[in-house]
Amino acid sequence: AERRRAELAPTVAALEQLEIFDGASQLALERLAQQITEETMAADGVLIEEGTPADDLFVIRSGEFDVFVDGERVNHVGPGSWAGEIGLVEGLNRTATVQAVTEATIWRIPGEMFLDVLSGLDDTSALDGGIDVRLSAGRSSSSF
Repeated sequence: AERRRAELAPTVAALEQLEIFDGASQLALERLAQQITEETMAADGVLIEEGTPADDLFVIRSGEFDVFVDGERVNHVGPGSWAGEIGLVEGLNRTATVQAVTEATIWRIPGEMFLDVLSGLDDTSALDGGIDVRLSAGRSSSSF
């Protein structure tokens, strides 16, 4: 168990740096870290397509992405950003298309696991506020 914990430590440390997981316990972050799959994307690859069912949460580890709503570019995001939480939390289809501008590496977190971790948080006001901002016309946040 200790060896596995040591293997997960760098991933857990990276998750701890993400505002979306503020307040998550060490155990919850370790559970997430066990479920993460790392994927690479080519430039112009579509990470999320607007209107499709929400399935997973994505954390951008490297590379740059443009965010489009109704075909209009509304944001540009990079490492340390995440995407996919709106559809998962709100039970909506994807609200934006997120497309790689450069080659990129992302972490895929199963949606059910993400929602399970959220259910254990005492305070999700930062996440709720971020979702409200992204759902508004401005869409000025660093994640979708």
